[in-house]
Amino acid sequence: MALDLTQARAAFTQKLIAVYKEKTTPLNFLRSFFPTVEADTKAVSIEVMRGTEKIAADVERGTNGNRNKGTRSSEKMWVPPYYREYVDATDLNGYDRLFGTSGAVPSAHTVAEFAFTVADELALMQDKIERAYERQCAQVLEDGIVMLNSGDNIDFKRKAGSKVDLTAAPWSTAGSDALGHLSAAAEWLRDNGKARGGVFDVILGSTAKEALMSNTKLLAQADLRRINLVDIATPQAAANGGILH
Repeated sequence: MALDLTQARAAFTQKLIAVYKEKTTPLNFLRSFFPTVEADTKAVSIEVMRGTEKIAADVERGTNGNRNKGTRSSEKMWVPPYYREYVDATDLNGYDRLFGTSGAVPSAHTVAEFAFTVADELALMQDKIERAYERQCAQVLEDGIVMLNSGDNIDFKRKAGSKVDLTAAPWSTAGSDALGHLSAAAEWLRDNGKARGGVFDVILGSTAKEALMSNTKLLAQADLRRINLVDIATPQAAANGGILH
């Protein structure tokens, strides 16, 4: 079946929309740890109010109570990074066959082939942006600073105690206390981050995972027969892109 040039342009646009919606996006394992917030403003902000765990002191009846001072809050505002990816359709394979010859009547196959080509390019650009989001999440978890090409980095001011370097005493060395390190991290999150609950997610690279599973102190504690103190399960339900063990 042959189409004139006007029909070819219409078919190309309609086919492109259909093809593009069928494309999948990259995995979003790290983004599953972050909430999704919709905003219709250019800048976004968060308000931080530090809480305490003070205990009330009793007083004698009929006397003045204990005066409390309200906690101050601070607001941080950022302009999120902007992405603008594009591709010149005139440089893609198949453009000349579709629109290059004046008066020529392209076939439906030529229209469909070029539509798939442009759709693939659009999907690749979308994938690049999705991966940028994933990298930002990784940077927040690693050191709390989102690095931007403009130099206007987003610094969440992570406390030094949340960024412990264990390279000097890796878990693969004899006598290394991997469980002690994990316990100290959980205690820090509880004391400083006011984290609730008794379960903490741990993300490990392949090297750290192998070192943890072969750590002598971990193996000794996990070898108890009647008391189960070590249970490695799947803590993150939406771990799309993360692999257990």
